[in-house]
Amino acid sequence: MGLVLVTLIAFLPLFGNDFVNYDDDLYITDRPEIAAGVDAAGVAWAFTTLQGANWFPLTRLSWMVDAELFGLSPRAFHATSLLLHVATSLLLFIAFRRLSGELWPSAFVAAVFAVHPLHVESVAWAACRKDVLSGFFFALCLLCHERASRGRHPVVWGAVLFASLALGLMAKPMLVTLPFVLLLLDLWPLGRLRSDGAWSRAALRRSVLEKLPIIALVVAAGVMTLVAQRAGGAVQTLEGYPFPARLANAVDSILWYGVDVLWPKGLAVFYPYPHQGLPLWRVALVAAGLAGITAWTWRERHRRPYLATGWLWFLGMLVPVLGLVQVGGAARADRYTYLPLIGLSVMLAWGIRDLATSRSRVGRLLPAVIAAVIALLVGGTFLQARTWRNSSSLFRHALQETERNSVAHINLAVALQHEDEVEEADRQLTEAISIAPNSVRAHGIRGEVRITQQRYAEAKRDLRVAVRLEPESARWLIGLGRIALEERRSRQAIAQLREALELDPAAADADALLGLAFARDHQLAAAEASYARALAGGFVLERKLGVEGSAQVRAQLAAVLMEQGKLPAALQHLEEALLLRPEDGTLHGRRGALLGRLGREAEAVESYREALRLGDRSVQVLNNLAWLLVSARDPQLRMSAEAVALAREAVEATDAGEPSVLDTLAAALDAAGRRGEAREIAQRALELAEQRGDEMLAREIRARLASQPDG
Repeated sequence: MGLVLVTLIAFLPLFGNDFVNYDDDLYITDRPEIAAGVDAAGVAWAFTTLQGANWFPLTRLSWMVDAELFGLSPRAFHATSLLLHVATSLLLFIAFRRLSGELWPSAFVAAVFAVHPLHVESVAWAACRKDVLSGFFFALCLLCHERASRGRHPVVWGAVLFASLALGLMAKPMLVTLPFVLLLLDLWPLGRLRSDGAWSRAALRRSVLEKLPIIALVVAAGVMTLVAQRAGGAVQTLEGYPFPARLANAVDSILWYGVDVLWPKGLAVFYPYPHQGLPLWRVALVAAGLAGITAWTWRERHRRPYLATGWLWFLGMLVPVLGLVQVGGAARADRYTYLPLIGLSVMLAWGIRDLATSRSRVGRLLPAVIAAVIALLVGGTFLQARTWRNSSSLFRHALQETERNSVAHINLAVALQHEDEVEEADRQLTEAISIAPNSVRAHGIRGEVRITQQRYAEAKRDLRVAVRLEPESARWLIGLGRIALEERRSRQAIAQLREALELDPAAADADALLGLAFARDHQLAAAEASYARALAGGFVLERKLGVEGSAQVRAQLAAVLMEQGKLPAALQHLEEALLLRPEDGTLHGRRGALLGRLGREAEAVESYREALRLGDRSVQVLNNLAWLLVSARDPQLRMSAEAVALAREAVEATDAGEPSVLDTLAAALDAAGRRGEAREIAQRALELAEQRGDEMLAREIRARLASQPDG
């Protein structure tokens, strides 16, 4: 119970944290399959497709369950990850308690695992559910191995171990090192590699042979992972990351992981790869130190075998993530220590146990020292979890703790853009480009930011660079299409947006912009079709454009349908837009105009009045409502005094320069019995209509003047 309590205290800030713009969008918030919850199509998608150059169906299913139960709530996603982490910590305690037969060292290992700041990334990052879920099955495998080795039903427990490993690999392929870890446990504490007190080759051979089924499983998983990462373009080339540089970074990363375990300060979400190179003397010194520690722990395998087990556990589990096969652009990552750190904790726990046993004074002080260490770790984890509050705080922290971090500058800029701090976002992207001149994202996103700043010429330059660097991406072409629309070059926008849709037919935002381009080019049928495809994107459209943008697309489709005379369909889309934005006065005004054309005058009056209440006092709304209040077929709707007030406001807004608005005021005055004023205003309206060549309006005004009695 104490372990659960301190873990919950350490990670308490998680419950106020949001999703972040680093992989959470890629894996969770922008995925319609996740948002839909658990259904047959989603389950099939989870197992049959890759994502982020990886295959992890069980993790995807866990996200779907969260979405099914709670929607896309960051608090719920974080709570699930934390519960899995707590469960893994408890399983680790139980497993080591059974493996070693010792209580306090096992509790220490579990406690360090539970509250170490290095583990914040794995728990606080929703996209890192892979770590905590695979970690749970890893701990279960340790327990199954102990039962298979000592229990009465080794075959049954072996089968459960195999199934647990398979599930863990479907959460994250990090568990490919499990057979090696189980072999180390056979060394210590199980002692299965000895026979009559001496090392036995036969025992070693038997231990390896019994692990052949799970070895075959992890080999298959390893091959599949490599194929998936190559197919997803995540595996870096030797030109960009030469093997000597990879080897140097791997050695240096082991050093940093060890330092961070003992002194977890300066942790960051992204550590830039040292493309400028590492000092050879430092790499050589660290390599010599690692070799020396390895040799020492192996020499101690007879007297203190836990040292060899713990150290080789740490090194062995790091091998897949040291970047010898470089995936992505990071030098290292805190999350990679999630399971390897257990090895160092084992060394510390049983080393402290031996020290306390041999020195009674140390033994008396030990409980207080351990309590202080755990308290410090809890405090460090609490503070580190707070840095994951949102994207802005996360990447500001990364920039404080690292140097020349273009990824942090870019992601901070994206967060600032969403907070409407576009000038600061532009500065961050410019800094990112100075660090990484060929960064596609930095150029492309700066182009998007500069569109919002109306710096179209500069935006075009950035987006063209992005297109040149990443010609297979639709996103940057969509940006160029937006600029063409802003510059009223509809034909060019149509060409660029069509090209974007050829690259990504599911780009609902491209279809929405294409609909606008067609509408401006008076290709109404094509505009209708494009808007319809955009709205069919549903979730994708809303994630790309937001609720406001999605409502705007529906309103634009309604306008196109109105222009084609498809009034009932137009009304349906306009009302769907209002469901998304019920407080939008402009949409209520458009609804009033549409209802007026459909002859539904009472509803039209109600919509116009709602538009006015919500702040839309545009000339069109004022004039249309005033006209309805004097010309409605239903006498109960006619209110001449209100019509006069509205029409006067509309006239003032146009500086008495719009003949149709003056005509409305004249009609309102006439209905109010103020015929002299009405004739005078009508004459001014007639003169303006004739000056403008609006013969239809002029004819209507003459007819009304002729029908009015003099005086």
